[in-house]
Amino acid sequence: MKKRYKFLVFLILSPIVIIGVMSVNQVFTKNKGQSVSRGTRANGSLENGWLIPYSGNNFNYFSYISYFLMENGYVHHKVYQAVVDSYAALEKSQPEKHFTIMECSDKNGGPVWFHKTHRNGTSIDFMSPKIKNGKVYKDLDNWGLFHYVLEFDTEGKLQKKYPYTDFIHPQIGKSVSNYLDPEVEIDFETMAQHILALDDACKKNGIRISKVILMIELKKKLFATPSGKKVLARGIPFATKLPDAVNRMHEDHYHIDFNIN
Repeated sequence: MKKRYKFLVFLILSPIVIIGVMSVNQVFTKNKGQSVSRGTRANGSLENGWLIPYSGNNFNYFSYISYFLMENGYVHHKVYQAVVDSYAALEKSQPEKHFTIMECSDKNGGPVWFHKTHRNGTSIDFMSPKIKNGKVYKDLDNWGLFHYVLEFDTEGKLQKKYPYTDFIHPQIGKSVSNYLDPEVEIDFETMAQHILALDDACKKNGIRISKVILMIELKKKLFATPSGKKVLARGIPFATKLPDAVNRMHEDHYHIDFNIN
């Protein structure tokens, strides 16, 4: 009986210990010195990347697994500073809003799972903010990596379907879809406010936004908002044409590339 009990304790504690050991780098990382981004976003590396904070007063990173285990929360130090500064500004101008950072780059750059770019610390995915009946909606923000496969239509409304688990069993997607509320939609005004704050912070830190990737059909909704009109007036570059598969994957989040030179 004692042996069985010890074995059970071992099975329970082993994953906890393994996760703890794998998380050590991120827990004790101290950002200092300058980063070096080599190559391109699609074929590059990152030296001395700075780790984005896991959370702040008005923002958080979207996934424990991505951040601590996959080590995908690193960026060039100038990008880091611009991101942190933008959230500090938004905390003052939009104190009721909350923002979510998604995947950045690996600690040393190079390939990142499910991404063709993000390889040299100059790319970040940001979660699309959401509202329901005009009010901030955050119930889906803690879905972690599964948030990437939420679907929104070309008007920015959440689709009550989750087909990406059908290869396992169709019933899984049907069960998940029960938690999806079609009254939820993308908050384009808040998205635009974030892009403006980030643009301001980039200029302050001597870098710039080189490209925003958002589903092509959603740009009209974004640019129609008060802050979206300002984004358009500034001439912040947006992708104008995307392969269909790439386009369909950029509605639950928007991807931003930074020029650090």
